[in-house]
Amino acid sequence: MEMRKRSQRLLPPPFRRTPWLVFAHGKRMKYQIFCSITDQKMYIRSIPEMRRKFCWASCYGWLVMCDLNMTDLFLWNPVSLEKIQLPPLLSLKSIQYNCTLSSPPSDPNCRVFFFGEFDPLVFYCRPGDDKWTEEKCVVGENDSICVAISCNDKLYGSTYPRSRLVEISTVGDCLSTRVLEVEEPDFIPERPHLSRHMLESCGELFLVRIFYLLTSDVYEVGSIQVFRMDFSRMVWVKVDNLEDRVFFLCRKSPFSCSATELGLKRGSIYFNTGDGKLVYVFNVEDDSLSVSLPCSNLPTAYYFPTWVLPDLSLIDRQVENQREIEEEDDGREMQNMKAKEKEGLEKFGVVNTVANERHWSDLPHEILASIAQRLRLVDYLSFRGACREFRLVAPSIKWRTDSIGLETESLFPWLMFFKKDNGTCNFIDPWHNDTYCMNISELLLGAVIRFSKDGWLLMSRGKYFIFFFNPFTRAMIHLPDLCEEGFEFISICFSSLPTSSDCVVFGIGYGAIFLICKGDENWSRLGIDSKVFSPYANNPVFYNEGFYCLSKKGDIGVFEIKNEYVTWTVLDKPERPCTSIYQTFLAECDGELLSVFMGHMGKFTRVFRLNRSKMVWIEVKSLGNHMLFVSHTSSISAKAKTPEMANKIYFSRFQGESIVFYSLETRMYHSVGSEHSMSDFYDTKEQLHCGWIEPRWFETTEEELNGFGGIDTL
Repeated sequence: MEMRKRSQRLLPPPFRRTPWLVFAHGKRMKYQIFCSITDQKMYIRSIPEMRRKFCWASCYGWLVMCDLNMTDLFLWNPVSLEKIQLPPLLSLKSIQYNCTLSSPPSDPNCRVFFFGEFDPLVFYCRPGDDKWTEEKCVVGENDSICVAISCNDKLYGSTYPRSRLVEISTVGDCLSTRVLEVEEPDFIPERPHLSRHMLESCGELFLVRIFYLLTSDVYEVGSIQVFRMDFSRMVWVKVDNLEDRVFFLCRKSPFSCSATELGLKRGSIYFNTGDGKLVYVFNVEDDSLSVSLPCSNLPTAYYFPTWVLPDLSLIDRQVENQREIEEEDDGREMQNMKAKEKEGLEKFGVVNTVANERHWSDLPHEILASIAQRLRLVDYLSFRGACREFRLVAPSIKWRTDSIGLETESLFPWLMFFKKDNGTCNFIDPWHNDTYCMNISELLLGAVIRFSKDGWLLMSRGKYFIFFFNPFTRAMIHLPDLCEEGFEFISICFSSLPTSSDCVVFGIGYGAIFLICKGDENWSRLGIDSKVFSPYANNPVFYNEGFYCLSKKGDIGVFEIKNEYVTWTVLDKPERPCTSIYQTFLAECDGELLSVFMGHMGKFTRVFRLNRSKMVWIEVKSLGNHMLFVSHTSSISAKAKTPEMANKIYFSRFQGESIVFYSLETRMYHSVGSEHSMSDFYDTKEQLHCGWIEPRWFETTEEELNGFGGIDTL
């Protein structure tokens, strides 16, 4: 009845299965903006229950709302418009509290909790109580419960500052806590800044950790990890598959939904960061991150948004009944179409054509040989692997000699990343937009790409194991295990082929440089002042007999080895050429040291060349006949074979299924095989934990592989 009396502007928009992203804006939060993540529509409302109110939580389809003075505090259902008044909470003077419901308000045992992010005070009450219970809750020596999640009729909290997992219960009017002996998963050293989110999904407790790269100006999402609590072993177990789940994360109350019911891609995690305008979507299965701006016309005065998922069971059942009727009609129509299609096929005698098909291998050998000689190198290898007949007409290649007269083209760098769901390694040729797959050994499962050069990868697995790997020859070179602290590098590289006698591996972390030369049995460590130089997660470059590094602020540090003496110098010049930095990359190109500086979400891309005589960055307006391939782990230059390929910068980003590149000629972003252009990175997908690699199949001897440690061939 109340809905009929209200005008549309005073009601929430029509509810759908996907959550709304709701912003409060206007003077004293008078208005609400509901943003859709599916069609990017925006609705402006001024709902009485939300007007000049702050949303503390969104749980079980209910919102916890209050005014700025905490005198008008209540639960509100945005579908039924039902309102349950709560007692005032005048003691709560800070917004640095997190709120949760232990169960739906219809449950007699439901309690509303407020936990301080940095305060040991906890407030709780039942719906219908006339006052709040206030209790000081200190966990261990000095921890306080900063957030809590309901799971399987229990309340689990996380503490600050040591991130302990605690079980929370109420006995009468008293709060009881039990610390669970669970260790926090290892941190990622090259991603030191993080946010933690606990949530319940299908009766299980999950932990999502978002790691950030911090430049001098903004946070950049660098890595995301998902863990599931195994209560039988009391450990957080890393997961690479969320099955049918979709997570929605926010500061106050994260939640989980069914991907099938919402019509969203399974394994996706939606979250906000920064000013809240951007919606990030991370997919756990393919390790990709996309960013969209669903409310591009958002007014300037707004407050951080909240995800709102209505209780779908309360939506008018007539809508569901109508949908069922339509689905039944569609099903009958589909059956009729299939019956008619089958009748038509039988009429024209084409039902059993599969049995009469012939294979390519039935072609004469001279035709197959002619086809093989016209294939590109990688396609030639795939051709040989198809069947025995193809191998007869396409002999194997001896890589050190041109044994068969095959016109092998110079291959450009490929983008390489591991597929979590099927245990394969993907290589993407950016120019031809082709994808090649390779089965990987169990030894590589869980390994991370750290750097790439001349066809060799530098990889790590776990905290201590680091090794070289050539995915094309499957040769592996083990390096000595890292010291007790384990992997501490922000970035790492090597000077030359690991098969060469002068190969040096160089890594830099916060406050330390790490070094190992071929023939050494242990790593060397050199302390540096992290206040003077704080490294950024891009690969160093071995240039002019020194390792050049870019800091978060755009400064250059140089590490040199001369006559068995090492020096580390932070250069006064050049000064950083851009006032705002989102991403930076270093690469050597035709004997010159180039830097690429980028604005937030690709707002600008600028290339500079280091003038070593004057020690200044000089802006490069054209790369000539060169191309750059940049990522956090490897940045490589190459000469273009055609004018269409030249003067471009390729990224580890995709528009649809095509790689994104920046043209210095058009000053715009494009995708391979498309005429579409973009002015920024919005609505593109970034591949995390990947790297550019130059395809190299040159054979190596056992003697060349020796010198660092153990060797292997997978």
